[in-house]
Amino acid sequence: MILKRELYQRHGYFKGILIVLSFQVSRLFKLFLNIFKKGEGRLTVSEDQKRSQYKGMLALTVNKQGEIQCTGCGLCQAVCPSDCIDIQFDKKKKGVGAFNIDLLRCVFCGLCEEACPIDGIRHTAEIPSPGHFEQNWNVGISTLAFRKSLNDGKGLLSKYTLDPKDLDQENEHFLEDEGQTSNA
Repeated sequence: MILKRELYQRHGYFKGILIVLSFQVSRLFKLFLNIFKKGEGRLTVSEDQKRSQYKGMLALTVNKQGEIQCTGCGLCQAVCPSDCIDIQFDKKKKGVGAFNIDLLRCVFCGLCEEACPIDGIRHTAEIPSPGHFEQNWNVGISTLAFRKSLNDGKGLLSKYTLDPKDLDQENEHFLEDEGQTSNA
């Protein structure tokens, strides 16, 4: 049992200090010996593994035509635990009118990326830096999709391509509120 060790028994003041120091010196000696070992049994993580697991700044992906891939379905907004995503659907364009992310509320969990069925939003390896000014805390479409760090301002290419006919059917529930449908 651990309580029977000499360290935990009652001693005089100076004897107790000597016992504690002897344990500390022995641990320091073992640590010093382990520094010079050649990585036997140590866990190492490569840079590629670090990059694949890191959830950095969010980016809206674009299709081959350079248009935003997001359809405005709102799944990422619904699943977000910190409620930092704000999407406004534009009925005239039949697509996303505004897409804002509050960087100070975002916990970079990656649930929005997992919820998106069309790869419309993705985490990058870029470190988010909202800055000191409040206007930099809310990031809009232009920064999320076409910032300079994403393919020189052309945007991050999506893994999937969408057919415009599918988009009209998918966004039909937004248009039903005003009595409009894409089939009419």
